[in-house]
Parts: sequence; structure tokens; C-alpha cells
Amino acid sequence: MNDNTYCSTMFTDARRDAKLRYTLIALVVAFAAWMLWPLAIVPAGQRGVLTTLGKPSDEVLGEGLHLRLPVLQKIWLMDVRVARNEGQGEAASSDLQAVQAKVIVNYHLDPDATVRAFRDIAPSTAEVAARIIDPARPRGRESGDGALHRRGADHPAHRGARADRRPAAREVDAPRPGAR
Repeated sequence: MNDNTYCSTMFTDARRDAKLRYTLIALVVAFAAWMLWPLAIVPAGQRGVLTTLGKPSDEVLGEGLHLRLPVLQKIWLMDVRVARNEGQGEAASSDLQAVQAKVIVNYHLDPDATVRAFRDIAPSTAEVAARIIDPARPRGRESGDGALHRRGADHPAHRGARADRRPAAREVDAPRPGAR
């Protein structure tokens, strides 16, 4: 191998090592900037709950740009827009006829109660709905504990189809005695 070939190989290796080094440094800097980014955005229709080392603060973060301490604090987003939940139920009436009902519930999380819902119920709006809305919906005959099943046997089947069905609907909506 002559001196000319040796120098060009050495020069190419040094260039390749420098490119690799600069690429690695750029990736480390980009990762550090991403991890240490102190800004967080709460989008429209949502509220933020700021947690510091897992402990939620008492303040609800509104829509917009917010500062946080990177690594120590995290902002959890909770949706406060109107959502829809549907359910169907089946029960027996007092005259032992099958009664079917379809219930549609429009609901939303109260923006001022976001921190309380996060702390006491669940860290996401979907989980809050699953724990509150879903158990309150009418259920089929197999579960036996839905509001429609509890109240359906108190009324004859024809009452639900007539114009005077509002009192029966109010009773289905009413909490059972002894419930919180």
C-alpha cells in the first residue's frame, strides 16, 4: 500500500467518524430538548390537571399554553366537551311482559370539577365515563341491577307506550332507596 492510498483512507475514516459524532450529538441534544421542554398546550375543549411527582394540584388549567417543570410535572388532559353514551335495557313489567328501552345520555365533565374527577375517579375522561355513566345505564335481564330492571316490575307494559309514561320515566331516573 502506498502513502497516497493510506492518507486518503485515513482522511475518509476521520470524516465518517466526525459525521457520526455530529449526528449522535444532534440526536442527544434533540432528545434532551424534548425531555426538558417546559411548555405544554391544553387544546380547546379540554382542561389540564397538573401533577407534580404524581400529586395533582388544585388548579384547573384552561385552554392555552402553560409552563411546567420538565420531568417533575406532567399535564393530564381531560375532555370537557359534550359526549354521548347509548344503552339498551330489558326488564319485565308487572304483568310479566318484556319491556325494552333505548337510552341516550348526553353528558360532559364540569370544567371546574376536573381536578376532583381526576383525583377521586380516574385520570381520563373515558375512564370517568366508564365508571359513572356506564353503571347507571339500563342493563339487560342478566344483570338484574339496572334502574330499568328495578323499576320495570312496578308498572304494566302498556304504561310505557302511552302518553302518561313520564311518571314511569321519572321513577327510572330516581335513585333507589338507600342509594347515595
